[in-house]
Amino acid sequence: MIKLNSSKHFSKTRLIVLIIFIFSCTAAGFAQKTKTYYIGDSGKLTPKQDALYKREVTRDESRWFVCDYYLNDSLYMKGYYLDKDIKIKTDTFRIFHINGNLSEIIIYKDGLMNGEYQKYNIAGTKILTGSYTDGKSDNHWKRYDNNPASNPEYANVPNYDFYELQNRPKYPGGHDAYKVHLDSYRYPHKTSQEGYYGKVIATFVVSETGEITDIDIILHGSEEMDSQVVKMIQEMPDWQPATVKGKAVSSFFILPVTFLLDDEKVNIKNRKIAEAYFISGINDYKNNKFPNAAFKFKNAISYDNSNAKYYYYLAVSLYQYYDPDIACEYFKIADMLDDQIVKPDIKKFCNF
Repeated sequence: MIKLNSSKHFSKTRLIVLIIFIFSCTAAGFAQKTKTYYIGDSGKLTPKQDALYKREVTRDESRWFVCDYYLNDSLYMKGYYLDKDIKIKTDTFRIFHINGNLSEIIIYKDGLMNGEYQKYNIAGTKILTGSYTDGKSDNHWKRYDNNPASNPEYANVPNYDFYELQNRPKYPGGHDAYKVHLDSYRYPHKTSQEGYYGKVIATFVVSETGEITDIDIILHGSEEMDSQVVKMIQEMPDWQPATVKGKAVSSFFILPVTFLLDDEKVNIKNRKIAEAYFISGINDYKNNKFPNAAFKFKNAISYDNSNAKYYYYLAVSLYQYYDPDIACEYFKIADMLDDQIVKPDIKKFCNF
């Protein structure tokens, strides 16, 4: 029989306990440094059921390292902040599409954009570069011809992604004149109580000549509220159209109108707004208005980026008028989120 040396056995036991204790403390230390919570599109803390992203914040000496994740746990954004309130950005930020491809590279200094800016499409191809100094554009922008929306044959197709625009559409007289026009419409407060929401969201197209067309109510209020918003848009003068490479193009505009008093809050769930955009997009798709449908499906995704059907219908819309390769990227995302939604013939066509 082999006898154990009790003193050595005791020492080994103490050593094992000590190692476990040290490891536990170390793990606890790391756990204390990293905080995890859910946020909405504005970065504010929100319940998981209303969230767009999961956020991890880690203290790194005098800075805070932040990683935001889509709800399927793929990385959305990473970068450093100078303050614990996570507001002042610094150094290089990288933003990713849900398929893992790079979306944007932005450089900050003391909360302001400083340095080169780069943007990539869903396929990971660079489509735009520029630069900023102290938050202001240096006007050194380059758009790449591999972006279909910059080519002449797409020039008068309403643009579903405003990042591809050189200049967005503008109300004549600028923002102040635009605000005066909106403020000139007064509504009885009772109308906000008659509607399902205290807020109406409308969209419309500003054509290449500045004419307003395709007015649509996305999020409905009462019948009176909806009609007032439509009237407000119809009575606007022609706008200054958006441009791509100096050429006037059609583009979409979103107009949210809140009917409640200043001391009241409008709390509409993101997924409710997303579904409203989706329903409106389906109506456009059925009427062969594919650019309008794509615009609305893309906005649905901005409010709920984990819903496979939004990506799927965005893909089928883009396939009809834009670029099959880009459509395939969205089909792949839809399949990643729901492996039953994409038909086998589409998978074969897109090679996945």
